[in-house]
Amino acid sequence: ALRDAEAQERIFGAILIITGMDVMVHYLFLRISRSNQVSRDYALLQLQFDSERKNGRVIRQMYEEIRAVRHDMKNHLLCIKLLAEQEKCGGILAYIQNFSEEQQRLERTFIFTGNDVLDAIVNTKLSAAEQEGIKCAARITCTELPMSQSDISVLFGNLLDNAYEAAK
Repeated sequence: ALRDAEAQERIFGAILIITGMDVMVHYLFLRISRSNQVSRDYALLQLQFDSERKNGRVIRQMYEEIRAVRHDMKNHLLCIKLLAEQEKCGGILAYIQNFSEEQQRLERTFIFTGNDVLDAIVNTKLSAAEQEGIKCAARITCTELPMSQSDISVLFGNLLDNAYEAAK
């Protein structure tokens, strides 16, 4: 059949068609692959954005709590000053004792690792968990992580969110 000119033309035509189809399939595969990569990248960016927005809200809440404590501290110092001016040492001691007991009840340990993003994530997630009555403990021994700040935020944010949901 290979010696027949007509058969050779048919075989050559079939080879061209198959090669053309192979090129088209390869092209379509590349387009689908790029489209899937774009979709995955978009989903990851959306996840990062949602995590950052959520962390931002919690950090703002913590900032407001710190402002409230600072404002309350001024009032406590004014009361102590007034008692001191009235030379009521017993009143000062009782006031300080009550204040100390109240602070011990409300006190929460803050974690300082030296990595600001990690500190914000861990502290906000631990605070949220403790507000729900979930007892937490953290021990961080490595603060220099070989990843970007946004990766730290997403990774640890999701990790602690999953732990929080599981504990609830």
